[in-house]
Amino acid sequence: MKGKVLRMTKAVYGTQSTGAAWHRTLASALRDIGFTPSKGDPNVWLKKSVRSNGEDYYEWILCYVDDILVISEEPGDTMAKIGKVY
Repeated sequence: MKGKVLRMTKAVYGTQSTGAAWHRTLASALRDIGFTPSKGDPNVWLKKSVRSNGEDYYEWILCYVDDILVISEEPGDTMAKIGKVY
């Protein structure tokens, strides 16, 4: 392709921009299902929720690189929601 310029529209695995692209995509999915990032750490997300007994609590999602930890009464439901949006 001599004489041509190619513009990349997506991050390529292994490049410096891969992590930033992953974070943007995940952040969009988490916002779509009602989570907000904490003020202290952009990799910690929370959402006010209600337990099956009617008690209020917060669901937490902690992200480190491409690992996700869900702290919730029903973590499988939360992961399914992320899967649908993502």
